[in-house]
Amino acid sequence: GLGRVITPLRLVDYNTMKRDATKPYAPAPVGMARHSSLTRNGQVTERTVEAIQILSGLPREHFAAVVAHELMHTYFFMNSFPDLPPLVEEGMCELAAYLWLRQRKSPEATYHLKLMESNTAPVYGEGFQLARRALAGRSLLETLNHVRRTGRFP
Repeated sequence: GLGRVITPLRLVDYNTMKRDATKPYAPAPVGMARHSSLTRNGQVTERTVEAIQILSGLPREHFAAVVAHELMHTYFFMNSFPDLPPLVEEGMCELAAYLWLRQRKSPEATYHLKLMESNTAPVYGEGFQLARRALAGRSLLETLNHVRRTGRFP
């Protein structure tokens, strides 16, 4: 098993976040999960979560939603999911943020939910809409198991 995983959370400034950005479809992220793995003979022998970086100064609900998003990336990594297409991975990560925000009863959470529901950006917006539809009538675990097995949304 994985045992206990300690995930360092670092607040960073905009320049650090932009410098560390690695995804061409997210040139100015507000959050980033940094992972590394050791391999021996082509097999991963150790997985490490280096840190989850979050842009400093975000309002409370936005901060927590970004953490939920980045923790889903970490879940994929620590549970040996296959490399997923950006649309699927980011869509599922946005779904995690959405599910967290949906439990909140604040004007800020409502605001962010509306932004997510109306986002038409190619990776994050479309991915989220597809992930949300995939969850309909399924548990989150069923949806995750399907994504892990097939690399696609149900």
